[in-house]
Amino acid sequence: MGAPLPNNSQMYQTDDRGIYRIYGLPAGRYKVSVGSDAGGGVVAASRRRYFQRTFYPDVNDQTKAAVVELNEGGEATNIDIKVGSSAESYSASGRVTDSDGLPIPGTRIGFVLNTNNQERSGSFYSGVITDSRGEFKFDGLGPGRYGAYVTSQYDGGDSYSDPAYFEVIDKDVSGVEIKAIHGLTLSGVVVAEGGVQRVFQLAGLRVSANSIQASRTQINNSATASVAADGSFQVNGLRPGRVSVGVYPSGPSSIRPSIVRIEHDGIGLPQGFELQAGQSVSGLHVVISYGTGIIRGTARFEGGNLPVDSRIYIICKREGASEGSGAELDSRVTLSSPTWRRAHTR
Repeated sequence: MGAPLPNNSQMYQTDDRGIYRIYGLPAGRYKVSVGSDAGGGVVAASRRRYFQRTFYPDVNDQTKAAVVELNEGGEATNIDIKVGSSAESYSASGRVTDSDGLPIPGTRIGFVLNTNNQERSGSFYSGVITDSRGEFKFDGLGPGRYGAYVTSQYDGGDSYSDPAYFEVIDKDVSGVEIKAIHGLTLSGVVVAEGGVQRVFQLAGLRVSANSIQASRTQINNSATASVAADGSFQVNGLRPGRVSVGVYPSGPSSIRPSIVRIEHDGIGLPQGFELQAGQSVSGLHVVISYGTGIIRGTARFEGGNLPVDSRIYIICKREGASEGSGAELDSRVTLSSPTWRRAHTR
C-alpha cells in the first residue's frame, strides 16, 4: 500500500500449479490481488481470456480486501485467492494514413481510455508499431471506450494525431482509421554546465519534449530522443503549440540532471515556449547541471491523522524549472495529514 515493489515481472506470475511467491518486499501493509479490471485498458496482454480482479480474501471490492501485515524479515503465507470464471478479451485493428490517404509504416500506437463518460481519463503506450502497409492490431482489451493515436515517444516516427475513438463491447473491433500529421522537429545540443560532461557521459541521457494540449480533444503530444556522445539530439513528431523540455537518464540512476537554462540564437527561452506551425526549431542549447548542494529540513502537516501506510515525499525544484528531484521523509518526522500529498520546496 504505497511501498515500492521489486521490478521483476516474473515473480508476479503464478507457476503451472497456480502458486506464486513475491520476495524482496519492504516491511509494510499490503493488499494482494490477481486479475484485471474490465474497462481499464489492457486486461489480458496477448491472451484471449482474463480473470476479473479479485482481492484477498476472495472479494472484488478493494475496500473489503484484507490487509496483509509484513514485518521486517518476516513472511506472509497462505495468502490464497480464489477467482471467478474467466471472461473474454478483444482486439482492435486498423491503419494509419497521412493527409493524402497513403499508409504510414513504422509508426507507434498509443491508446487513451474513456471511463465513466470522461472525455479523456488516461492513456497508455501499447508497444504496437504499424507494419509495411500501415496496419496495426492490439490484443487483450477489455470492454470499454478507447481512442487510438500516433505517438512519437521512444524514438518512434515523426508524426502525431488526434485519437480515433472506438468502443469494445462483445467482439473484436476492426477498421480503426488514424489520420497522422507530419510533426515538427526540435534539435540541438545538451551542454553540461562547468564541463561536467567529462564525468557524466551525455550519451547516457534522453531529451523529452512535451506539447501542452490546446483542447480536451487533443492528446498531450510527447516525444523523446536519445542524446549522442557529442550532446546532440533531435526530437521528432511534435505538435505545434507550447512545448516544455526535459532531460533525464536513460536508465536507473540516483543522479538526475536539472536544466539550468534553454537558449536559441543566444536568447533565453522559458519552459512552455511556442512551436509555430510549419516551423521546426534547430540549434537549441539545453544547459544542464548536476548539482552538489543539499537541502535539509523538517516538514509539518496539519489537519488530521496521517495513515500509517502513507509515504511522504519532498520535491525540490529550481526557480522556474518544470522538473526537480526529491527524497522520501524518514521515520524521524512526525506528521499529521488526512491524505497522501507531495510538498514542493523552492
